[in-house]
Amino acid sequence: RFLGGSAISDSVYEMCREYASLILWTFPVFMANFVLYEFVRCDDDQKISAISHVIGCLADVGLNWVLVVGMNMGVKGAAWATVIGQMISVGIFSIHFINKKYNLKIQLVKPDLKKAYQSFKNGISVSSRYFFQCLYLIMINNILMYYAPDGNLYVAVFDVVMNVTYIGCFIYSAACETMSPLAATFYAEHNRENLIYLLKTAIGYGCLGSIGLGGILAVLAGPVAAVFGLENAISVTAIRAYCIGIAFTAFVEISACFYQAIEKTKVAGIITFLRNFVILFPVSVFMGIFCTRYFWFSLSIEEIITACVASIIIVRAMPEQNTAFFSYTLKNDQKDVNRLLAMIEEYLESCNASMRQSCVVSMVVEELCSVIIRKAFKNESDEYIQITITPEEKGHISLIIRDSASSFNPFDIDTKKVDANMGEMDELDGIGVLMIKKKAREFYYRRYQGFNVTTVIV
Repeated sequence: RFLGGSAISDSVYEMCREYASLILWTFPVFMANFVLYEFVRCDDDQKISAISHVIGCLADVGLNWVLVVGMNMGVKGAAWATVIGQMISVGIFSIHFINKKYNLKIQLVKPDLKKAYQSFKNGISVSSRYFFQCLYLIMINNILMYYAPDGNLYVAVFDVVMNVTYIGCFIYSAACETMSPLAATFYAEHNRENLIYLLKTAIGYGCLGSIGLGGILAVLAGPVAAVFGLENAISVTAIRAYCIGIAFTAFVEISACFYQAIEKTKVAGIITFLRNFVILFPVSVFMGIFCTRYFWFSLSIEEIITACVASIIIVRAMPEQNTAFFSYTLKNDQKDVNRLLAMIEEYLESCNASMRQSCVVSMVVEELCSVIIRKAFKNESDEYIQITITPEEKGHISLIIRDSASSFNPFDIDTKKVDANMGEMDELDGIGVLMIKKKAREFYYRRYQGFNVTTVIV
């Protein structure tokens, strides 16, 4: 009834209730699908994440024909088609976690409420948009039902536009998903130059791609509306009105995603709050009540205003250049490691690191760089290792080693069977990695977008 159901016929209301009831009862499946998608994608398995998503959607479409048309199950069949499609996606995602090639595994752990709260706190700045979207749908459905010349038609067209936004978002969503882990890596390395270049590249390609897609949707607005069963002048106008602002949407979404990735959650939250509430609600309410026939332009007007305001925030919030860190690019040359170690020793002495920290950091750099050069590199001229050392809070030293080699996790080196039966170099490598695991406070590895990233906290 909040969504405007009280204003429609009893039969339509009952169908809506039946559909929503099944979706809500199976809501954990939908949540698992969303969570597993992000985990699998970030564990460098974009192939399975894409396959799972596509097959799940195709299963949803195919089962709609079977259950709704073939078995005449009506609305209940449509709901079950969606639920089964989600279950199929979850099943495909599960394949990832039994593959030993990847890092993430599913296991039972004791819940840590403090970490759960911190994760929620970090993610709420961007994920809050889903809450605002829910309020927005409730508000607009009711406004259109009571103020539009034909409430049922306008709500149906509004639903079509909302579905078209899912088509429009896939290009800038792809840019966001590709950019996020790289932005996090460059931010940890205090690499401001690469951060700026990455943001410009993501916005450039995201906006250009969205303009192209928007042009296609605008030209094919009639056929697109027909796909959703509403081929009329209002639907065509509404779709084309949405396409006006699609590039501005890309700009705002990519910017918010960027600042979320570099741990500036307040900035990401402000941009999200502006777009999904502060600007969206007043513009939509005004257009819905006083300019109902032109309501379809409200989304584009809101996106343009938000983009103008967000551009000011984006420029001011860019991280300043940090000079209190050490950065060095090591080429594929074992001899260069010795020069690097001398520079690291000098840097750690300048930032008052303890003798223990200096020894451990030097050992980690020497061992990991040497083993990467010997075992991961293929003796190609463009191979390199980027080393970044940063003093952190509480007196810790953060060491990030990013290399361009093929997939190689140094912590996978066997440290349980270090004995005389191993080759001399293998034995030394095993001993070195074992020492790192014992001396470091934290250590972890990830691979994404062609880079191996090893982080060690001392």
